[in-house]
Amino acid sequence: MDFVFGTIDDLDVIVFTGRDARREALTNQLEQAWVNFARTADPSQPGHSWPRYDKKTRSTMELGSTSQVVNDPHSEERSLWSDLPFDGLTPDMGKLWSLVWENARCEKC
Repeated sequence: MDFVFGTIDDLDVIVFTGRDARREALTNQLEQAWVNFARTADPSQPGHSWPRYDKKTRSTMELGSTSQVVNDPHSEERSLWSDLPFDGLTPDMGKLWSLVWENARCEKC
């Protein structure tokens, strides 16, 4: 959230982000995306066309020093969860956390 609210120069933030000059450009991009989204429901801006999300392409804006649209990022990890019902009851928390820890140790991930 520090990039959204422009607090990238706080010492607590610098510990995680460093002092790279590209941080300011990313902050400006994110702040403008939020303003555009609030005004028009579309975060796009010149140089950063942000497509509407749909389940077929799963287009996602990958934000960074060079932002880009990526279709279905991390699809293998996401597909591991696709058959699990999340109704608040199933799977129980013990089973859910065992899946989380099992996935965290996945050597392909």
